[in-house]
Amino acid sequence: MTPSAVNALLSFVGAAVLIVVPASILLIWVSQKDALERGR
Repeated sequence: MTPSAVNALLSFVGAAVLIVVPASILLIWVSQKDALERGR
């Protein structure tokens, strides 16, 4: 692979991580909160 291809791949992975990680944390937090409120 050429260095530019590696760079593009890394930036793509970085962007995916930046989007996916906060989204999954938010989803987990919301579902936990929802479960807690249903438990009461």
